[in-house]
Amino acid sequence: MNGNAYTSQPSCALILSGSMGKGHDSVAEACFATLSKSYAHVEILDCLKLLGRSRAAISETVYRMLLAVPTVYDGFYFSHIRSNSVFTGFLERASAKSLLPHLNRKILNTNPDLIVSVFPTGAGALGKLRNNFPNIPMVVIATDATVHAMWIHDGIDRYIVGSELAAGTLRQHRPRADVVVLPPPVRPVFYAAPEREKARQALGIKIRDGGMRCILVMAGGWGLGKLDKITAMLAEEGFTVLAVAGTNRKLYRRLVTLSNRWNVNDGQKIIPFKYTNRIPELMAASDIVVTSPGQTCHEARVIGRPLVLLDTVPGHGRENLLLELERGNALACKNSPKSVIDTIHATIDGVAGKISPWPISEQIQWDELFLKAIADLNIKK
Repeated sequence: MNGNAYTSQPSCALILSGSMGKGHDSVAEACFATLSKSYAHVEILDCLKLLGRSRAAISETVYRMLLAVPTVYDGFYFSHIRSNSVFTGFLERASAKSLLPHLNRKILNTNPDLIVSVFPTGAGALGKLRNNFPNIPMVVIATDATVHAMWIHDGIDRYIVGSELAAGTLRQHRPRADVVVLPPPVRPVFYAAPEREKARQALGIKIRDGGMRCILVMAGGWGLGKLDKITAMLAEEGFTVLAVAGTNRKLYRRLVTLSNRWNVNDGQKIIPFKYTNRIPELMAASDIVVTSPGQTCHEARVIGRPLVLLDTVPGHGRENLLLELERGNALACKNSPKSVIDTIHATIDGVAGKISPWPISEQIQWDELFLKAIADLNIKK
């Protein structure tokens, strides 16, 4: 596939993402890196920003409120989103309707040769724009363990998913859907992460021979769960903790306070971070990654770190947790600091098995398979 797969003009690809948390953006950036190898111009669009500031703020607020009460979100997810109820159908149509004018103008202005959506609202909009742009290949990439109904729409040419489980749940709604199963996309920067000791030197981490290990604690871009309490207990146990608050400002202030308490002569026991682009380096420095299920798990596997999974995200998060357990080299824990500590010690003792980093060949394989899945569509004349 050369600079342009379909025309003699410089080619263009659009990627539709959504800044609801950071998982979708990470997938979009991974796709951007791959598509940039074959398309002259690749652009990521944030569907929430296209909706406008007020609508985006309302969407995020409602989503946060649902997540804050796990039983409510579980009920909403399993009874409505997964089954495509009348209520979620109404919400999906309303979001797509608001997005359509902005996206329609963008497509007319850029004349893309490909549109990829890694966000369900974007997928819904593409389905409704199919009649306007019949010759543009439209692809949906879903990396969750299952593909719920809000991802699935008429007019999508191909779905790319990360597991046979996801493919099966997608075909529950569209038995004849064009589905390709590929390894989860991961940003190239994780394949280029430094060696453990170099990462620790850069972070000022000193762990004596025979000492306790370095643990990375994070839970998505929003810093969900009891990360401050988990961090404090880990420090008390003698671990060095890299604690990432994401965009959670209150959590970050609590982590800074904890860090000041544990500032000892032979090095920092707790090193707090806000939202940071140093995650590959932090994972490389760590022995174990404590995180909520999602894109972070794929990234940690690239670097070769065992996972301790926080059950902090209801609904689709519980499904992602189960799939990660099935993949191996991971243990789940309850949402309490003691459970996290017990699970970390079990991981150190080898209960989850040994893990090796994904070789760079996995990234090359993803690039080749993804571009082939796009080229095989051969829709645009």
